[in-house]
Amino acid sequence: MTDSVFNLDFEKIAGEKLLQLMGERTPTSIALLDRNYNVHYVNDRLASTLAFSKDEICSKRCFELTGKDRPCPGCMMAKVFESGEKVVSMRRQTRKDGSAVVLEIHDVPVKKNGRVEKVIEFLVDKTRILEYRDRLEQDFLSLIDILAQLLDSKDAYTARHSRCVRDVSLALARKLGMPREEEFRMEVAGMLHDIGKVGVPWDILNKPGRLTDEEFEIIKVHSPRGAEMVARLDRFRDIGPIIRSHHERYDGKGYPDGLKGEDILWEARIISAADAFHAMASRRSYKDARDREYIKAEFLRGSGGQFDPRIAQAMLELLDTEELSDAGGW
Repeated sequence: MTDSVFNLDFEKIAGEKLLQLMGERTPTSIALLDRNYNVHYVNDRLASTLAFSKDEICSKRCFELTGKDRPCPGCMMAKVFESGEKVVSMRRQTRKDGSAVVLEIHDVPVKKNGRVEKVIEFLVDKTRILEYRDRLEQDFLSLIDILAQLLDSKDAYTARHSRCVRDVSLALARKLGMPREEEFRMEVAGMLHDIGKVGVPWDILNKPGRLTDEEFEIIKVHSPRGAEMVARLDRFRDIGPIIRSHHERYDGKGYPDGLKGEDILWEARIISAADAFHAMASRRSYKDARDREYIKAEFLRGSGGQFDPRIAQAMLELLDTEELSDAGGW
């Protein structure tokens, strides 16, 4: 259904008979409702989508189909009656058999003498599209896991490192109230933050001691290189800047761009903290793994310097629980 149909001026068409004629000749689900939520008409497509008969739907008010005794809070149709403007929303709807569909709903006002008398709903079933998207994202995550394993096999230190940074980053993001719909981006960035290290010589990655200044300059290239690699994939284009900036510091003394404070992407600041956590919690050839109290002291000391103060505080709160025990090896 095109926008031109969604935007029809129904004040100028010849009533419900024309709507019914159009409704039975379109692949889009259609319903006509009044101010009291009574359903005056549904087409065959909508009845099939909801697994109710037309008579069952039209004998009830719309909210009663889902077993409710009153309209849903924030009902989009009510907003149309109030504003006189079209509203588009997404809704999860329970079918008669108990299964669910995800519907994109276009609520269009039907006016008489300038007053909204009824609302026509055009409903597009997005269930399969969303299921396909979810499966695709899981396939992406599986591929990312394989790439991370390849990277981990090159560098003895990064064995488990990518997964640990991902897990700690997600724990921090949730602690800080990141919306769940943004977690996929956080998860991918956490897994791929060091992907640019595939271009760093093995002997530098696994050197059993401190790097020379020249070697450190070579290591520093991995974040912009990783960003460039990821940016080649349209699906991950917005993840590249996170990877580029995960070694920036809140005080502006990081690399590669010397960004400071809020100029550093929020996700990059989170990954920076998770990366530092795992660096301290891991045993290296030249140092033992640090315990929980040592790591807490470092985040206290680095708050406002290396770390965003809010993220440092969230890390301290997580360290007072057992949530990071697996990642810390405690």
